[in-house]
Amino acid sequence: MVRISRRRPRVLFGAAAISALFLGMTGVSTASAASSAGAAARGTSGVSASRVIHSGSAVGIYEWFLTNGGGYNDDGQITLSSNHSWADAVLTDNGSWLQSGTTIALSDLVAGGGTFIGTVGRHGLSSRKTPGHFVFPSGTSGTWYAVKV
Repeated sequence: MVRISRRRPRVLFGAAAISALFLGMTGVSTASAASSAGAAARGTSGVSASRVIHSGSAVGIYEWFLTNGGGYNDDGQITLSSNHSWADAVLTDNGSWLQSGTTIALSDLVAGGGTFIGTVGRHGLSSRKTPGHFVFPSGTSGTWYAVKV
């Protein structure tokens, strides 16, 4: 009998989410450039009636809260830099981050390659009411949110 690990789907989900965000941003950029180039060639503007979602940049300092089964723990401050790197002074984790519209993904390069997925809002990243999710290859998973400082 073949036994499938319960954590494998969560790890695959995290990797797939990062890949989808990256490919989605690449595809949007390419499609947008092609659309603009075509409109310029026709002498028309590239503006259409489609809905455009504007979201602010996630760059900033946040107080973040993580849980993996119990209540939320205040895990100190996290800084998201304009060069798409992030660092946490308390847990000494760091990594890179990617934003597409209101969706944000953080890749933890220190603590075993975890993935955090959430949303960018006016007051922070995700919220206590609608938290983001994280998963690590070790099987650790939970929810998180961060409040802008």
